[in-house]
Amino acid sequence: MIAKKRQGFTFPEIVIVVSLVSMIMLTIFAFFSSGVRSTVKGKDRLDSIRAMTLLLADMKKDIANAEKIEAENLPLQIGETEDLFPDDVVYDRKVTFTGKDGIFSYSQGAAAKGESSFVLRSGKNARGEDVYEKFGVPRINSFEVLHVIKKGKFGSLPQDFNQVLIKMVLDSNDPRLPEDKLYFTHVLVPNRLPGSDWSSPAEN
Repeated sequence: MIAKKRQGFTFPEIVIVVSLVSMIMLTIFAFFSSGVRSTVKGKDRLDSIRAMTLLLADMKKDIANAEKIEAENLPLQIGETEDLFPDDVVYDRKVTFTGKDGIFSYSQGAAAKGESSFVLRSGKNARGEDVYEKFGVPRINSFEVLHVIKKGKFGSLPQDFNQVLIKMVLDSNDPRLPEDKLYFTHVLVPNRLPGSDWSSPAEN
């Protein structure tokens, strides 16, 4: 009598095959998931950098022709050889540039619960028209400025060099990237603003 050849798989064989296929599929999924997340994160960071670049482009244009800088606090004055700021330095939330193109203020936008955060550029241009622009909605959740006057020399003559230090924190607006913050620091230097003591109290 000839025995019939066994067909099909046993239960242990099926379990082993399913386990192996599952492990392979999980590995492939993890690989592609990591790639997609890196792509999304890279694009999101690029959007944040683009938002910051657009804001700084306008600020550079306004400060280039500035004849006056106004902030909420008096400028921080540092000596020629000083490189560090005091620990208790207070940053401003608003800065205003006055020049031939108009008067333009930059300030932190509303960041209350449920509202978007941004930087607001407002003022009047040389034609007297109102200016109202928002930058980085809803990414810029922190905007700080510091007007710095650094003592120095132009040739052999004493000279005050004006600088505006900008600090920003940009946050992702993608729910898939919680707490993915970017920190930026940038220094702006006026082209037209003379090194003067316009911000100092007048002497009697």
